[in-house]
Amino acid sequence: METADSATAHSTGGRQPLGVAEGLRARSATRQLGPVLAAVMLAALVVEGFMVSATRLWGATDSGGYIKLAAALAERLDFGHEFFQFRPPGYPILLALIFRLCGDASPSVLLVLQHGLIVGTAMLSSLIAWTLHANRAFALVAGLLGAFSLHLSAYASTLLTESAYAFVLTLCVLALVRFHVLGGWRRLAWASAAAGLCALTKAIGQIMPVLCLAVALHRMWLDRREVAAGGLPDRLPRRSPYLLAAVVPAAMLLLPVMLNNYRMGGRFQLSCNGDLALYHRAVVVEELDSASSAAWARVQTTLGEARQRKLVPDRVTVRDTFMVKDSFRLVHGISTAQAAEIMGRAGRELLTENPGLVLGRGVRYAYRTLFMPDLYYRVVPGEMPPEMFDMDAAMTELVSYAGPAAMAAYLPLHQDPTPTSSLLGRITRTYRRHVEQGPPPLGVLDTPYEEYVLLSVVGGLLTLCSASRWTWFLLGLIVGWHVVVSSYLGGASPRYAIPVHPVLHVFAAYTLWRFGWAVAVLSRTVSVRSPVRGQA
Repeated sequence: METADSATAHSTGGRQPLGVAEGLRARSATRQLGPVLAAVMLAALVVEGFMVSATRLWGATDSGGYIKLAAALAERLDFGHEFFQFRPPGYPILLALIFRLCGDASPSVLLVLQHGLIVGTAMLSSLIAWTLHANRAFALVAGLLGAFSLHLSAYASTLLTESAYAFVLTLCVLALVRFHVLGGWRRLAWASAAAGLCALTKAIGQIMPVLCLAVALHRMWLDRREVAAGGLPDRLPRRSPYLLAAVVPAAMLLLPVMLNNYRMGGRFQLSCNGDLALYHRAVVVEELDSASSAAWARVQTTLGEARQRKLVPDRVTVRDTFMVKDSFRLVHGISTAQAAEIMGRAGRELLTENPGLVLGRGVRYAYRTLFMPDLYYRVVPGEMPPEMFDMDAAMTELVSYAGPAAMAAYLPLHQDPTPTSSLLGRITRTYRRHVEQGPPPLGVLDTPYEEYVLLSVVGGLLTLCSASRWTWFLLGLIVGWHVVVSSYLGGASPRYAIPVHPVLHVFAAYTLWRFGWAVAVLSRTVSVRSPVRGQA
């Protein structure tokens, strides 16, 4: 069976057509992969079908901003709302299309669509594994781990970006892996388009177009070295398709958004969310203070003036991030993006003055983000755990934030249980008892969930010993960026790691596959040698 390593050896990088033998091998590989994808799709459809029948679409506080933007788009095609300066428009556009086409049925349609994306994500995980090593067992395990992921399924029932972003991120990873392994500028163009969708869906996804460009430059460097070794003239047109394929598709998607943000806020950027997150980390999470930061002094002065002029309530403090942002707008008449820039500068200065605290807690936050299970899987209609939050209060806050008109028109959310909700409740309680909670706690790596994530990390380390180590390194870099940067900006939150779970499933499947292969080799060796030892 052909592996990705052998495919790399005979790949033409997309510059020449495949020969007859290679074409036959490709068709054979497709026939072998078909049953694997069918099994993964069937398992995922059963799981997600059950989740659709047992859950209701619900929203957290963050959902209010997406609903407000989507309603503005559905009713007036209005991209001028200030929220677009820190919320990328991809998810609101999806919601607006559903609102416009489906009306009162929008909650049900969105619920089915997002669970369908989880089915697609599981299949993409299988395709990533197959592209890397063309092994059916490896691809099957990677896909099934995604199909039975309770955390991904839980977010598919939530009006948040996680399920949509997990899908487009995994799609981008697959396209990058295929380009890295098989070459071809068209594969890179698909990766760039998917990277643009990542950046349009979630602010953290802005790294993906940059990675596409980095992968293109790496391939150009390899081609240049190959040309030099062959004594051929080095011509830029030979390499320029890679550069254009990496840049143009993503740029076509992102430039209109950046121009719109520049028109509204005076800053040529996709989102100012990073600046607000830095402020949140320094002031809300760490509660830092400084006597030497000019930006921090300006924040305090502006908020004091806003309170004095009764522009904001007296109870507002520097810890109320969005009220501080509004204070800048009301007092100084500046845009949201410009206010966020000042607040981000204050956050950076506060964090820079405390490097030891930032580094020490940053490692702890990253560990908790990656190794701790997210609790949203426990949200079951009629069985909301009281220690999490009050559902009635949360829905009241959501309606207030999104706007009663938008909620009444498009998202009449209901939390009454379905006939299968009680079964899902039993499943989540069993999962919590046996997976989230383990034996007497040791502090770290003391639960089955943490041990599973450790299995994924071990798989990531093992891949560095394989012939396709650079492709695997790319996957590890994507996981590391999402975990480390999100933790640095926002503190510890397992929600930040949800979109990279499909990649973690591939790492875990690699560990299980290699372990199974090693056990098989060892068993075969023992069975061959034991008669000889008996005769001796």
